[in-house]
Amino acid sequence: MNEREDKDNDIFLRNTLRNIPLNTPSDDFTDRVMDRIYAEQANKMIRYSPLISLKGWLAIAGMNLLMVTYLIRADKNESPAWPYLNAFFDKIKDLKVLHFSFDYPETLKYGFIFLAVMLLFQVSFLKKHFDKHLNS
Repeated sequence: MNEREDKDNDIFLRNTLRNIPLNTPSDDFTDRVMDRIYAEQANKMIRYSPLISLKGWLAIAGMNLLMVTYLIRADKNESPAWPYLNAFFDKIKDLKVLHFSFDYPETLKYGFIFLAVMLLFQVSFLKKHFDKHLNS
C-alpha cells in the first residue's frame, strides 16, 4: 500500500508541475540587478586612512625641530651632551683607521633645514592635490 501511495503522489506531482507555468524574469532584470550592484559599490567608497597618523607626523616634526635647534644652537666649547658617546667616538678616532669628526659645516646645517622645510611644503601640497583629484 505504501508503494501505491508513492506512485499516486508521484503522478499527481508530475501533473501539477506540468500545468504550472514557468516564471520568467522581466526583460530588464539583469540591468536592474547590475544597477543595484553599482549603487552599492558607489556607497562603499574606500576610506583613506594614512599610514602615519597626525600624532606620528607631529612627533616626527618635533624631533626634527629639536635636532635642527640643537645643531644651530650647539656651541663648540660646550661640554658634550653625551659624554659616553663622545668618549666612544674618541676611542674610534684614536684607531687612526677612521678619520671621524662631528664638526658640521654651516652649509650642511642650513641644507638640512631647507630640506625639512621643503619636504613639509611638498607633503602639504601633494595632500591637497590628491584630495582634490580623488574626491572629484
